[in-house]
Order: sequence, then C-alpha cells, then structure tokens
Amino acid sequence: MKRFYTACVIVLILTVLCITATLVVNSKMDKFEKRIDYIEELDDTNPEESYKTAQKCEEDFHKEESVLALFVNHEKLDELKKRLAKIRAYSKQKDFSYLLSECAETEMIIEDITEDQKFLFHTVF
Repeated sequence: MKRFYTACVIVLILTVLCITATLVVNSKMDKFEKRIDYIEELDDTNPEESYKTAQKCEEDFHKEESVLALFVNHEKLDELKKRLAKIRAYSKQKDFSYLLSECAETEMIIEDITEDQKFLFHTVF
C-alpha cells in the first residue's frame, strides 16, 4: 500500500509540474506575442517606438530566459533569442520589409513553443 501512495504522490507532483509549466510558458509567450503584434502594427508609422518595443522585448526575454529554460527546448529558446535580436536590428535600421517577415517567423516559433507545451501536458494523461 505504501507504493500505491508513493505512486499517487509522484503522479500528483508530475501533474502539478505540467500544469505549472503550461501556465508559465503560455503567459510569457502571450506577452512576447503581443509585443511582436504591436511592432507589426507600428510598422513604418513610428520607427522609434518600434525600436524601443523591440529592445524592451529582447530585454524581457533575457530576464525570462532562465525560467523558460526549465520547461522549453533550449534550441527553440536560442532560435527565439536570435529572432528577437534580428527584429531589434531591423527596427533600428528601419528595414520594414525584413522586420515584418521576421515578426511573422517569430510568431510561428512562439506558437510552436506553446504547442509543444500542450503536448507535454497531454503526455501525462
């Protein structure tokens, strides 16, 4: 009977961990996705604001990276980091065609990370 209770506790811990991972990653990715959408909306109408938002997004990613690294594939985080750096660079150079393209690619990576977390949650059940 001790093994049964131990197994129940382990399953409960894994379930809580998966739910926590999903909630944390989804909330952080939603924040990044909203900022990328905002950069796309600004486009060439306000290049200074676009650059400031891209810079803030990249800084926030560096702050959140250690938390995200606990739950997300490191290759995807590295790819996201590269994309955010490109977005900042393109917004600084005012190269809006590449900026919009990079924003679309970054949104796909963010969606991919979010989908991976949903899959992780479903594997427990």
